Amino acid sequence: MSAPYHSTRYVYCNDIIAIRHFYTELIGLEETFFDADQGWLTYNSGGLQIVYMRATPPRPAGATVRAACWRSRFRWCSRTRPCRSRA
Repeated sequence: MSAPYHSTRYVYCNDIIAIRHFYTELIGLEETFFDADQGWLTYNSGGLQIVYMRATPPRPAGATVRAACWRSRFRWCSRTRPCRSRA
């Protein structure tokens, strides 16, 4: 049984298969969920759940986009911050 998650990090990416290859085969993280059709991949590392999701539409690699602060979903915050897209 895995440890409970203390925090979750969501990351959009263009190539979910390349992300899976890098983190599973090269880095050695143990994936906790993978769905190629939906473009969804998760890892648990030291209490941090990392969720990779396929960007639709694809984003230019290295592009900076403005993302709303996650707390704004609950009306706790109205800030936006720059977020860099992954491969």
